[in-house]
Amino acid sequence: MQDKVKGQYAIAFKIDKSLFPGSEVESKSESVPEPNAIAGFTLLSATFIAHRLLKA
Repeated sequence: MQDKVKGQYAIAFKIDKSLFPGSEVESKSESVPEPNAIAGFTLLSATFIAHRLLKA
């Protein structure tokens, strides 16, 4: 969901608990997402930033 606020976008997203090892996610310090999830999020962020910079 994207809401336009003063010319910028605020993006809200939910973290899927199935990305984390174990059945319950109790604290962020003991649960680490899969390396592929981290790489995917990094690639998505870099693509989004590059698109915004090239568009300007």
